[in-house]
Amino acid sequence: MTRYTDYPTYLKFILPNIQDKDKMIMMNIITALRLEGTIGDIVSEKDSVLIKHVYESIMSNDEKRESVLGIIENYQNLSIRKENTA
Repeated sequence: MTRYTDYPTYLKFILPNIQDKDKMIMMNIITALRLEGTIGDIVSEKDSVLIKHVYESIMSNDEKRESVLGIIENYQNLSIRKENTA
């Protein structure tokens, strides 16, 4: 269960440092796969192929891309609100 509470925390610290939307999508994929335990601490060739496949699947479908960007935007807005309330 910890991995699901860590996901927003990771995104809160990672996303503000990335300005390019395509890179945000890539980081979102890597973070999700890492927290799920699908990829390890050290990214293997097999992990790289999986990451690339997921990324290309998202980028080739406008609906998927907009959905992922919406998720990212929600986490960015959540992070901003939390910082302003502290």
